[in-house]
Amino acid sequence: MNKRSKADATRGWVICLLRMTIGVVLVVSAIKKLQTPYDFLGTVYGYRLVGPAIGLGIAIVLPWVELITGALLLANFMTGPSFLVTSMLGVMFVVVQGSSISRGLHIACGCFGPNISQPISYSTVLRAFGVFLAGTIGLFLWAKTRSIRKSTRNNKLNESFSTS
Repeated sequence: MNKRSKADATRGWVICLLRMTIGVVLVVSAIKKLQTPYDFLGTVYGYRLVGPAIGLGIAIVLPWVELITGALLLANFMTGPSFLVTSMLGVMFVVVQGSSISRGLHIACGCFGPNISQPISYSTVLRAFGVFLAGTIGLFLWAKTRSIRKSTRNNKLNESFSTS
């Protein structure tokens, strides 16, 4: 096995590990929120960042975004866009939690549903940053793998035309 194929294999395993890990985390998180929607709505309101109408929209949409993104990652379908959404969710979670800490709010994170009352802290912000980082690394590796495949495919196509 040459250096390039070892790197491709390693990249593939890392992408698979990221897909599975992020996928499971997002699906579990979404299911917990969807099981108790009114409690999750209270958690959203607890952040005191938006009014009632927008808070309701967030409480309705966010679990479904997490569920669909996680399912797509687990299914290895639309992987790049799903990694991008994961990165965006991570940034949003970091900003929202950081804002709450800076305003001195002592509220539950709500990361894995309202019934798991882990208070917002620097460790939850670090975990949210980990979601961002994992999504970004996954997106970068996915794009790199895709460009290598495209390049290889074009080279093979060019070779077939030049030998005929």
